[in-house]
Amino acid sequence: MNRTQVIQVVAGLLLTGLFGSLSLYIYRLFCLMGQYELVKRAWEASVHHLACKNRKRKLMERETYSLYGEMEGRSLISRVDAVLAYSGISGKYSWLTAEIFMAIMLFIGLAGLLCLWMLWHSFITAAGAMLLIGAIVCETGNFMRVLRRKRINEELLHFEDLMEIYAMTSDDILQIIGKAAVKLKGPLQTEIFLAVYDAQNSGQISPALRRLCNRVENKYFKDLILNLEICSRYLTNYRDVLQASKRILKQEEQNRKKMQKLYRKSMMFTVMFLVIGGVSIQAMGVFAGVNGGLLRFLWAAGAVPRGIVLYLAAIMLFGMWKSAAKAIV
Repeated sequence: MNRTQVIQVVAGLLLTGLFGSLSLYIYRLFCLMGQYELVKRAWEASVHHLACKNRKRKLMERETYSLYGEMEGRSLISRVDAVLAYSGISGKYSWLTAEIFMAIMLFIGLAGLLCLWMLWHSFITAAGAMLLIGAIVCETGNFMRVLRRKRINEELLHFEDLMEIYAMTSDDILQIIGKAAVKLKGPLQTEIFLAVYDAQNSGQISPALRRLCNRVENKYFKDLILNLEICSRYLTNYRDVLQASKRILKQEEQNRKKMQKLYRKSMMFTVMFLVIGGVSIQAMGVFAGVNGGLLRFLWAAGAVPRGIVLYLAAIMLFGMWKSAAKAIV
């Protein structure tokens, strides 16, 4: 063996020993972490810290609401919390607060960005893909919220009719809403049963009903429950409140159906104009002598025209998605 081969063999042995030592060190580190449950303790400490932050934020929001009423222009955390509550996600996973959800999304986003960056060797492409995935996740939550609101709106008038019947035989607000909820189906029944269970366990009716209002996205339902809770405290008649609420709700139902028709017509005209516009743009490209049409020419012209096309397409799809969501509810 010459000198070069000896150096290569020694270097290979050193690298093999270094790799083996590093693997052994990592193995021992994982054994140590498993022995003392370091990962579990760190996770529990993080969740506890975020839960404490969530409780403090909720307390501040309740104090602000008691002083000034519902505030507009809420923070990002409050908006995320509203999506989780109104979509029913927080009801299924009580540990999932807005802070924990945002921390999980941030961790998954960074990990996904790093993996896609290493896979595609393009930071801009990886960042765009992760932004698209994040937008899909957010819009999925909003769509679940819209569907849940639609199901609640469909049951609300029937719920008021049932409460008016049971209010003739009882003056206990929990018995009235509990018996009425038995005849319901879907998310409204689940939320009312949860509120009744909460009130019976805690012995406090008013806080349980207010938490119920915070989980149901319907202004008229919130007003109805709060007014009934006031009637229960002052031992007044529920019938007047229920009849007034039913009149308002019926009028709102008529207005909502009219708005649905308007949004559906607007969606139809939007799709029609988009088709006409797309055909016109392609025809202009053909008449101008551009092979494949104007859109294909812009797409192949470079990064800036391609970005403009993608931006316009994103705006178009987002607007159609929002119009479709409003047409549903």
